[in-house]
Amino acid sequence: MRLDDRDVRRGLRQMRRAGKDLRPVLRRLKRPLREDLEEHADSERGPDGSWPRRAPRTQRPHHDLLGKLPSANTIRQRGQSLQGQNPIPWSAAHNDGDVVGRGSIIPSRPFLFFSDSFLDQADEAVVDHVIKRGWEKK
Repeated sequence: MRLDDRDVRRGLRQMRRAGKDLRPVLRRLKRPLREDLEEHADSERGPDGSWPRRAPRTQRPHHDLLGKLPSANTIRQRGQSLQGQNPIPWSAAHNDGDVVGRGSIIPSRPFLFFSDSFLDQADEAVVDHVIKRGWEKK
């Protein structure tokens, strides 16, 4: 008895090639990443839980905590990577926390991070991409 494993070997080679070129799947993940980053600001939650409350003197009715900062996020795909960034110079002070101006302390309110749900979605998209490309008939 002989086992013909040519199809299996061909499929594994195609999967390896697909795994080396993730550009198509990264392009499809740009929109979900943008939505994920916007959700962080909308829910006022970071990777470690809810953001610190605002000081009473900075509270204004119907005013978003970070204003337009989250909507300024840009998502870029460069080669084999997907990058989220915010071009507004003071965004890092809000994301990481900082002392600004005349000693005002801005607590960390992280909005630029990959959530667990986005990472799960990205994992699934990469696996689907590699497996589907690996077992396509050519």
